Amino acid sequence: MKRFILATAIALSASNTTALENNFYLKSTYGSVDTDISSQDALESFKTKLSDSSGWSITLGYRLNKFIALEGGFADLGDTEGSYRHEEWSFSQWGDEMSEISTIDYKISTDTKILGLFLTTDITKDFYAGARVGYQLWDEQFQKRHEFSARWDWDDYHGINTTDETNDGSDPYYGISVGWNNNNWSLSLEHTIFEMKDRKPSLSSLGLTYNF
Repeated sequence: MKRFILATAIALSASNTTALENNFYLKSTYGSVDTDISSQDALESFKTKLSDSSGWSITLGYRLNKFIALEGGFADLGDTEGSYRHEEWSFSQWGDEMSEISTIDYKISTDTKILGLFLTTDITKDFYAGARVGYQLWDEQFQKRHEFSARWDWDDYHGINTTDETNDGSDPYYGISVGWNNNNWSLSLEHTIFEMKDRKPSLSSLGLTYNF
């Protein structure tokens, strides 16, 4: 897919007859992330709901003409977290209190590198709308921290066990955008979906672009 994107960009650039004052642009966005992990799935997998997360992205683009741009960038889809705590109390045959307390903390961190095309209405107008599509290299970090403490027959026990897992892959991404131009600056509302192995997280964000 990367070859297709680059070949399309080169062909469109070669046929471009419209000169733009600002070909390069730099954009940053910040917004809310939908992890595509439902509350039911989280309860079944982790015995707890996961928190919402915030994400951001930075993109460098080059406008091939008034309607098409080539983009490359990085998106951080934030950290989503959850915590499960279990307590159990009982008494020994001698009447001594015994306890077991277990706390499990979960954290999922996701980021991705992107390369793709941004297709728009006439970008030289005050208002524009567009769609983006491309190829991404994503990375997902999963961390599980299990803290255990217990008291049995006058003895105290305490331990911490941490597990780290990494998943990565390459998949398409796609999204939509609407924006407003003011001199060299642009303000936009965007929604981008990142396909991954088992889920499709998305970033709904506000973007600020500077056109060089």
